[in-house]
Amino acid sequence: MTQGTVSNLAQRRRDDQLYYPVDDEISLIDIWNVLVKRKIMVLAVLLLSLLGAGIAVIVMTPVYESRAVLQIGQVGQVGQTGQPVTQIEAPAVVVKRLIEQDKGTGNEFLDKKTSSSIKTASVEKDGNLITVVAQASTPAAAQGYLTQVVNKLLREHQRLLDYAQNEKRQYLNLLQLRSYDFTQAIQTLDKNLRALAAKDIALEIILAQEKAKLFEQRGQLEQKQLELRMAMSELQSKPTALIKAPTLPVDPVKPRPAFYLALAAMLGVMLGVFGAFFMEFLGRARATPPSSGGQGA
Repeated sequence: MTQGTVSNLAQRRRDDQLYYPVDDEISLIDIWNVLVKRKIMVLAVLLLSLLGAGIAVIVMTPVYESRAVLQIGQVGQVGQTGQPVTQIEAPAVVVKRLIEQDKGTGNEFLDKKTSSSIKTASVEKDGNLITVVAQASTPAAAQGYLTQVVNKLLREHQRLLDYAQNEKRQYLNLLQLRSYDFTQAIQTLDKNLRALAAKDIALEIILAQEKAKLFEQRGQLEQKQLELRMAMSELQSKPTALIKAPTLPVDPVKPRPAFYLALAAMLGVMLGVFGAFFMEFLGRARATPPSSGGQGA
């Protein structure tokens, strides 16, 4: 075979490799072999991740949550058809006020040692229920802090309800006095009518008309008194009530050891596998000799 023929065969072989490259796809067996070969590294990374998560769980300050549910009270109104009652304080305003007071520097219940605070305050679907959640570093601190906040709100709403009820009570007393005056005036007119005894028909007619007006006005006063008593009744006026007392938490919401360890295990396996393939790549790169350049004829 001549030298030209050998050169042509070599050139054709290089062309075949250029246009039809060798299949470099890695099989599952190759992946498994790499993992088995680098198993110590994968296990080491996994153990380090679990160890770090365990230390974090131990070092982190636990957080406990206490939960309470409040029903906003209502005050009965007089003479408002279609809206017989009104809330002592709008639930949205209560929620905002609780959060703002908790963040304020003048918070009388703030305890820096237990890191007590209001986490959330939200209005439920029916509109007059409020759920308040407090956090602290101990179960007793979380429950105690929320109890103080809730009791303060209950006292404030009771004071507002007492003020509204007192105003209605004074108005009711005034209506009763006016009704008594109308009754006395009617009795006086009755005496005058009997004294006339048909002596002065014109004056008797005037007095009878006045008596009818007094009867009408007294009826209106009695209707207002009835509305006031209804507004002051328990059907329309209710204080803010504690539907669910602040709970005593058993388990902390933070940290969650099971979640942290599971997350650390997943990340540890991922990092270990990545490290194994990276080390395998470096090992093969060092073992492969550099390709020699072409030599001149």
